[in-house]
This record gives sequence, C-alpha cells and structure tokens, in this order.
Amino acid sequence: MMRIHWAAILGMTLFVACASQPKAAQKADSATAVLTDAQIKRYVISYPAIRAMASRYWGPRHYTSPNKMLGPQGTFERAYAEMDAADAMPDFELLLQSYGYDDRVSWMRINERIAYAYGMLRLSEINPAHVKHLREERMQRRKVLDAERAKIGELPEGERAGRLEALDESERSLDRDTLAERDAEVLRPYASDIEKMNKLPPTSTK
Repeated sequence: MMRIHWAAILGMTLFVACASQPKAAQKADSATAVLTDAQIKRYVISYPAIRAMASRYWGPRHYTSPNKMLGPQGTFERAYAEMDAADAMPDFELLLQSYGYDDRVSWMRINERIAYAYGMLRLSEINPAHVKHLREERMQRRKVLDAERAKIGELPEGERAGRLEALDESERSLDRDTLAERDAEVLRPYASDIEKMNKLPPTSTK
C-alpha cells in the first residue's frame, strides 16, 4: 500500500513532536471525531509558548548523560529527554494545563492530528489526483482487510492473535489517513496560522 510521506510534505517543527509519542498516543481511533474549530484555535494560541519552552531544551546537551541517545537538535523529542533529566517536565505540563490540555500526551495527540491534517491539505493542493487515488486505495484495502478478517477462523489457533493484531494495526493506519482528510477541511481556514507558526510557504485557502 502506498504511504504518504508526511515529513517530506511538512518539513516543520510541528511534526517532529510526533516521533516521541508513546505508541498508545500514536494509534488512530476509528471513532475519533473530526477536529473542531475550538481545538485548532487553542492549538494555534498555545503553540508559541509551548514551542518557546521546549526550545530552551532542544539545543546542546546540558542535562542528560553523555551516553543517552537524543533526538536531533530542534526537536521536541530531544527537548522531552532534556526536560525529564532537568526535572522540568512538571513545569512543562503545568504550561500545557494552563491552556486546557490534560497532560503532554493529550497535547501530542492534537499535535499529531493537526500535523497530519496539514499534510493532507498541502497534498490536496499539490496533487489532488493523488489524494483521490489514495482515497480509492484505502477503500480497496479495507475490502481486503474485511475479507481477511472473515477468514481468521480458518487459521491455526496459535496464529489468530498475531494476525488479528496485524489487521487491527492496518485498519488504524487507514482510519488515521481517512480522518486526516476530514480534518484537513476543518483546518483549511487556519492554514495561514499554521504556516506563520512554522515559517512555511502559504497554502491556497480556496
């Protein structure tokens, strides 16, 4: 199945926070509602302060041990490791809570959703035919997954759990991309805000 190369589309600090999320936070939820205007507005308002605090920790190593692997400079992944080592994470989470987020994970979920939605929005401007192709490809892939799930009972009992897990993961990936396309339309009026935050070239708002 063809995958969307989001990092290549985005090239933005917004996206790099996703790499450090716990696996549970990265799994798409097929029942998740489309992004709301309120969620996007809160994200846009809060992002400069969140980024400013993280940027104090994503430069040269100061707090982590020399043998600890860190993410690249300029990434949230690196900032999180340094903040943990400096006992600064509670202050970071207090900042997030001041903007209405429950904790770091809840903010990262929204960060990922907006990053994927923006990626889909950019892709729809760059190559709308490809977006249509991806949509059709997802529909076909769902049919294949449904057929495979219907035959799970034919597998040896010892193989069923592993195969079900693989099917679930494939469906979550499809759900994520489907949701990103829906989220993109909600995000469209805020594209210029996202671009200003990350110094990106403008997207058409037609």
